[in-house]
Amino acid sequence: MNYIKNIILFFGSILLSFFLVYLIVLFWVSINEKYISDNNFTNKEELNFHRNYSNKVHHLRGKHFIKENIKKEEYFFTEVSKYSKNKINFLIQGDSWAEYLSTKNLSKKKLNEIAKINKIGLINAGIASFSPSPMTVQFQILKDDFNISPSVVIAIIDQTDIGDELCRYRSKIKFDKYKKKMFIEREKNTGAIFDYSKYYNFSEIIFKKSNFEKIYITNYYFKKFYHENVYKFKNRNIKSSKCTFKDIQKYLFKLDDDDENYFISVLNAYISKVLGSKNNIKLYIISHPHRKHLNNKYNVNISDIIDKLELPKNAYHINYTKIIDKNTNLTIFEKDDPASHLSDNSQSLFIENIFNSILN
Repeated sequence: MNYIKNIILFFGSILLSFFLVYLIVLFWVSINEKYISDNNFTNKEELNFHRNYSNKVHHLRGKHFIKENIKKEEYFFTEVSKYSKNKINFLIQGDSWAEYLSTKNLSKKKLNEIAKINKIGLINAGIASFSPSPMTVQFQILKDDFNISPSVVIAIIDQTDIGDELCRYRSKIKFDKYKKKMFIEREKNTGAIFDYSKYYNFSEIIFKKSNFEKIYITNYYFKKFYHENVYKFKNRNIKSSKCTFKDIQKYLFKLDDDDENYFISVLNAYISKVLGSKNNIKLYIISHPHRKHLNNKYNVNISDIIDKLELPKNAYHINYTKIIDKNTNLTIFEKDDPASHLSDNSQSLFIENIFNSILN
């Protein structure tokens, strides 16, 4: 009898403890209301669009792109100038170096100016931390779902693309049941960078307009806690499971042959996807050094890796490591930015120079 009582007491204590913890979390949710965030979605259509395509390319642009009266497609690409059969139609792909062309004031103005003066069609599909694998999937989606078929592609391949491929995407590349269509799994309550799960859940709960909203939010926090800890346990032997900037950056100090060959393979797959999409399409691969390349602190330069490739016909590499002087004033970069993004003024000059090289 004492044995049974002890078991009942034990499980009763656990249930009581859980109930008390639940009440504390519910109270915290009710007081702080941190789930009401600027990153939440304003309508179901916007949410479904973001989640649907994140399920295919890992993540989309953040909420900073969507403002009132802007199309949901801005999460995926920006139409700078309409495509037309009578124009040369350009598509820009890449990571934040490309995305910033549509967010920074001078760069955005310059891009619109280039399109207007040269009378070209222009779409900017840059998304932060995109590298060749998500760019490959994105390129196919743009063609299939949005009828975007460029005649010229500008692919800005950043130095951090090596780390993004090796850390962020390698384990998440999947194929459909027919082994034909590639997609990249998004983060699902992993706590990693670009995990939008909580904003999907918060938004859906708020859309219900239920009197039990705070209870639903509390339930989600417990679900999130469970999934994040399961993810941590499964990846306990992987030091860089969240792929922070330091995890990405380390490959610019040292890169072994296997990892370099893997990166080359995904870059070649991207090149094949673009050039195989239509006859006479042209691909310009753009690479640029980071601050630590100019002061010799990095040992690996993605420009050198691209230069090793035997690029096929209609593919070209514009290597800014060779174009700019190593004595270039380091103020071309954003101050205190470890990712060495260009300043707004420098970036507007950068994109102008790229188009001058292609069009003239």
